[in-house]
Parts: sequence; structure tokens; C-alpha cells
Amino acid sequence: MDGGKSSWHPLGKRLGTLALWVNRSYSTGTVVLTDRSHRTEPEVDFNWLSDKRDAERLQQGFRFIARLLQHNSLSSVALDPFPSALNARAKRVSKINRTNYALTSVLALLMDRVSAAAPWAD
Repeated sequence: MDGGKSSWHPLGKRLGTLALWVNRSYSTGTVVLTDRSHRTEPEVDFNWLSDKRDAERLQQGFRFIARLLQHNSLSSVALDPFPSALNARAKRVSKINRTNYALTSVLALLMDRVSAAAPWAD
């Protein structure tokens, strides 16, 4: 598990990230070469969580994060936890440039205003 700020920009500085993964997995996948050419992509099947031990370890990790978020020292600052993914939109806004800084500055200000007006802010 890893924890930290979400990104370099103003919005990312207001969000924390808890990341979870399974290291040294027992599950195995396959790579099939479909052509002799190095330019042809192979067929890859990761076969994630095909071994139940990996699924159990991932489940334990999620439960650990849930317990962390309920802990007094974290629950006072970790408001409204939500799942996220590093999708194409997130990757675009993660690029360091002036446009993304301006965009995330506006979003961060909106986030601060909503948080200040929220009933849990009392």
C-alpha cells in the first residue's frame, strides 16, 4: 500500500491517495506471439486474481484501508473517501503545464468552498 498526495497541481495537493496492489502474485498469465514480426503486439492475458490467494490478499488490503479510514487520526482529515483510477482524463490533467495548473486551481477553489459549506465542516 502507498499513500500520499495525488498530484503536483492544486487539486492534487488537496487530495490524498491510498494505493493498493498485490506484489509477488501467485496468479499467472500468458503471452502468445501471434506473428514472427517484432512489430506485431503479442496477445497478453494477465489472468489477474486467478489464484484465490491473490484475491484474498487484495481483500485483506481493502479491509485494512477501510480500518485506516475509520481511525480517529485519519477520519478527521479524510473526508468523503472515493475510489479512483488513473484513466485517460486523469493522465491528461497530470501533465505539467499552465493549462492544467489553471484548471486544477479552479477545481481546488470549488472543492474548498464546498468543503467549507458542508455540514461535516463544523
